[in-house]
Amino acid sequence: MVSATDLLARAAKTLDERGGVLDNLAAYYAGKQGAAFLSPKAKEAIGNRLSVLPVNLTRVAVDVLAERLAVQGFAVGEGDAGAWALWRASGMVNGSAQSHLDSLLLGCGYVSVWTDPRAVHTLSVRIRQESPRNCTVTLDPTTGEPINGVRRWYDRDAKRGRAVVFEPDRVTRMRTASEVVDAAALPADGWEVVEVLPNALREVPITPLPNRPRSDMPLGESEVTDVLPLVDAVSKLCQDLVVVSEAHSRPRRWATGLEVVEEPVRGDDGQVLVDADGDPIMTAVNPFTESPERVWQAENPEAKFGEFPASGLSHFVEGVGLLLRQIAAVSAVPPAVLGLSQDAPASAEALRASEVGLVARARQRQQVLGEAWARVMRHALIARDGVERPEFREITVSWADAETRSEIVAADRASKLDALGVPLAIILDDLGWDPQRIKAAMDARRAEALDALGADIAEVIR
Repeated sequence: MVSATDLLARAAKTLDERGGVLDNLAAYYAGKQGAAFLSPKAKEAIGNRLSVLPVNLTRVAVDVLAERLAVQGFAVGEGDAGAWALWRASGMVNGSAQSHLDSLLLGCGYVSVWTDPRAVHTLSVRIRQESPRNCTVTLDPTTGEPINGVRRWYDRDAKRGRAVVFEPDRVTRMRTASEVVDAAALPADGWEVVEVLPNALREVPITPLPNRPRSDMPLGESEVTDVLPLVDAVSKLCQDLVVVSEAHSRPRRWATGLEVVEEPVRGDDGQVLVDADGDPIMTAVNPFTESPERVWQAENPEAKFGEFPASGLSHFVEGVGLLLRQIAAVSAVPPAVLGLSQDAPASAEALRASEVGLVARARQRQQVLGEAWARVMRHALIARDGVERPEFREITVSWADAETRSEIVAADRASKLDALGVPLAIILDDLGWDPQRIKAAMDARRAEALDALGADIAEVIR
């Protein structure tokens, strides 16, 4: 049997190897990635005036999909068994959004279920989103279920590394045997066991939320893996555009037939600077100024003046537009969201057509993430009740509609469904209502029916 210390050592290696990849993805999301495709000569010419000009399309590609992933309820048997109250008490209305963002950007998010027997609240069960930097799991190759999990972090107050190793039968709390300088210096070994507790769930209470999982990559990959090179290319073209506009957008003037006048170069102290041979260093003097009240003139009748044509910027605009369309094709982001105004939909139907790929991608993510959230909620309900009930295996996650709908079209559809005799609960579900609002509406409908029936009986009695 593998010890908790060995499991922690393996997990530490995984977390350390993953750190560089996560830092790179986080830098792109924050718009702090370095300049790409920039030659050494170009860097030398630019100096420190424009070291990098990032175009943060990575954030757009992630956020536009994350905004369509909103959990709005749970169905547990005929009701929700208090699942939504447990969800809100754990702060998962916002916490789930953070987990979805981690999943889309970093490839996989993690969620844990904790119990606190010392809590003074009636609700001691907590669902918590975990950072992929601190958490990892090992999946069973047969069932795909986590067979162990590790959460490792740095305790700044105690200046020690801390970790929790989760196994189906036990939970082992550990810490570093000596003080650690910072989070980046957490060792792979040198850990000591603080306590070992029984795992009442009999399952690893950490659930991964993978993005685009595959058989050879069960913990998923980043949503922007294919987008990053295109983002670098857009940033490069935008940087070139700015450099060209600074250096060549204004016309360069030329003159011939003029005598070149030179003067010695002086230092800060006013002394003439000399070269290695002792000769003064000379520099050409511009006989003309940019001041509008000055007239340019030359004594030589053979002198000629002219200017070079300004460099156009349209080819940069065309190149950026081409790359933006490639990003739209790869990421399924509607072109209008990327700033391609000429591709903006002119009607509601055109808007829905432009979002077909994005909506399909969002619904596929909802299927994968829905299974993970159902597992999380099952663990939370078991921890709350102390026993697993049959309905806990049939938890369904309700998502907000990923499709942009017109209120008028939705109302017309609802009225037509009602005319066909479709039950109200199904109509409200089609409108994207969450289970809590549907239950409240159905209860209100029953109350109205009972009130009406009571009024009729009163009339009869009279």
